[in-house]
Amino acid sequence: MIFTSRPGVLKLLPALPREWPEGEILGMQGRGAVNIRKMSWSKNGTIVSADLQTKHAQKLTVVLPKNIKSLEINGKKQKPSGKSFSIDLAIEKVYSVKIQL
Repeated sequence: MIFTSRPGVLKLLPALPREWPEGEILGMQGRGAVNIRKMSWSKNGTIVSADLQTKHAQKLTVVLPKNIKSLEINGKKQKPSGKSFSIDLAIEKVYSVKIQL
């Protein structure tokens, strides 16, 4: 499974199949009007990149299966904490997220 979602929460790579050690998806729609325009992951999901967009302003919590070592949002380093982080999404703005696990 590449992602699961519910309004306000997006889980990336909750059950990555062994047959897909690296890959990319385009144009997936999550619940709560979160559009995953593009998502890619490196070997065994150690680096995950995603471009996120929404049709209405909302706070989104992004959950990962492992602790985050580094996090960038729109090219700016953020201080990660545990296995999740939150983003205040503005209408139609694209948020580029890069995570190292």
